[in-house]
Amino acid sequence: AIWSVDQAALVFYVGELLCRLNFFGKRFFHVHRAWNALDMIVVITGVSDQWVLPILMRDTGQLPIEHFIRGLRFLRLVRALKIIRILLEADLSWAEGTAFQSAIGVVIMFNALIMGLETDYPWDGWYVIEQVLLVTYFFELVVRLKRHGWEFFTNEDAGWNVTDFCIVTTSVFDSWLVPLIVLTQRLFGGRTNHDEIGAWVGQVMMLLRIMRLGRILRLFRLIKSVRPLINLVMGVLAAMQGLVWVLILTLIVLYAAGIMVTRLVGHGIIFGDDRETEAKSKTALLFGTVPQSMFVLFKLMNGAQSDQDAVLFDALMDRIPVLKFCFVFFLIASSWTL
Repeated sequence: AIWSVDQAALVFYVGELLCRLNFFGKRFFHVHRAWNALDMIVVITGVSDQWVLPILMRDTGQLPIEHFIRGLRFLRLVRALKIIRILLEADLSWAEGTAFQSAIGVVIMFNALIMGLETDYPWDGWYVIEQVLLVTYFFELVVRLKRHGWEFFTNEDAGWNVTDFCIVTTSVFDSWLVPLIVLTQRLFGGRTNHDEIGAWVGQVMMLLRIMRLGRILRLFRLIKSVRPLINLVMGVLAAMQGLVWVLILTLIVLYAAGIMVTRLVGHGIIFGDDRETEAKSKTALLFGTVPQSMFVLFKLMNGAQSDQDAVLFDALMDRIPVLKFCFVFFLIASSWTL
């Protein structure tokens, strides 16, 4: 089916080029010179790859320039520049309209639903839906870039625009460019060691799987498309200015308490002369270093200590009861006040 569509598209491009040659005549390379020359190159390489090469290979077998000619098929991707040409010459004021923005919002919400379903229910059709959504996002980004120019990165919505740009470009690299690089490597690999190619492809595929997680960032576009969510996010960001100082104060308290607990308990000072007891060796697992002590105290102030931590805490309190008052004071100072 794909072969038939490809052949039909090539027939259309050949017919279009012939009609334009007939209409413009000698002026063909004087009107839109660069675009017309590009169209002719694309059509000629497409005819060579899809029509001429199969006939020559059927009669003479493998050709010396087969890899080169087949490599030219990547020039068919240049056909997408026709769309860019249309966008460059079109009036894109409709991109700021309510209808277009509402349609993009519906696509974003649909994409959010699809990502959840794709995670829980494997299906080969998710790939096709994902490509359609990516084409939609890419089209919207190109339209907005054409509409605003460099102001896209400097206007009042620059933060959201940069986020959109990063999300879309990451997805394009993940879904289009990486597979294209792998295909190019296989096509032009020639006599290269297949083990080396296989290892390289494996590394690229691992990178591909990791980058797919970046699609989760598209959920942030859902926030942008709903005005109440934007207001809520801006309020949270404004509140975080005060929260930063709370975090700094919490870090200072944990750091000071971590140093004290590490020296007293972790290093065994509180045990006096009986430093090599089993209790000391067990508590060293909790308060052996300052960062480790800070993390244990952080879990304690949030009630997230593990069962093993709780057992060691109880053993330590039973051995040295005065520490109960110290930890009570720490919990009041950290959990109740901070």
